[in-house]
Amino acid sequence: MLLVDIAVPRDVEPEVGKLANAYLYSVDDLQSIISHNLAQRKAAAVEAETIVAQETSEFMAWLRAQSASETIREYRSQAEQVRDELTAKALAALEQGGDAQAIMQDLAWKLTNRLIHAPTKSLQQAARDGDNETPEIFCATASGWSSSTSFSFFTGCIYAYEAFYRCQTGSPA
Repeated sequence: MLLVDIAVPRDVEPEVGKLANAYLYSVDDLQSIISHNLAQRKAAAVEAETIVAQETSEFMAWLRAQSASETIREYRSQAEQVRDELTAKALAALEQGGDAQAIMQDLAWKLTNRLIHAPTKSLQQAARDGDNETPEIFCATASGWSSSTSFSFFTGCIYAYEAFYRCQTGSPA
């Protein structure tokens, strides 16, 4: 038999709950169930808030990366234009019978200087502005450079160019 006594004062004596096949629930029992459920809900709410905060952080990082995509595409396009321009000049010099080794060294020197000019200026500006984050990002990227790895160089240039763009325009890249 199930007995629920929600009266205050109680209508059913507590000893009734000790009888065989008698289940007595009072206001106190219900309160403990309510307290337990409330504690579970609070714990679930904390967990949900943690999940929401983490997902929000990841979404914002993704959103920042998306906003940088156009700047990255623009920088790559500019780098390709520089490469094409300097390659065309080098090929023309080769066709005119110039010293191949000197032409290739000149091409490499000019290409390097043209590609790192904006990042260098950006790093200098960041240093003048007290921006410690941009040089750290660039240096962390540059630390992976090797003779067979050009991707790190371009990634570093992109970061530096984005910082340069922010400095020049006052807006996020």
